[in-house]
Amino acid sequence: MESKIKLHNAVWASLVINLILNIFAWKDYSNYFDNNILISLVVVPWIVGIISSIAFIYTQKKWALVVLLISFIPFIPAGLLGIWGVTKTMSALNKKIAGID
Repeated sequence: MESKIKLHNAVWASLVINLILNIFAWKDYSNYFDNNILISLVVVPWIVGIISSIAFIYTQKKWALVVLLISFIPFIPAGLLGIWGVTKTMSALNKKIAGID
């Protein structure tokens, strides 16, 4: 049985940090934006990140990592941790595909 590549811990840490920061900042955000806009800017990318993380765990496909990478963009600077974790995971996946490790 072939071993699966695990998501880097930085990905999970970034998802949790983004969730916590956005929960605390929601009231401040709502002073400037309508709730529908906030949902589309904050909640949807976070949910897409969770779904693509789970999709990668089960499928081990690079498209899930690319979607996960894109889902971290709205959360810069905290999302940089997730982007770094995704690039580490993608590097490990590329090595596995190439047969290097």
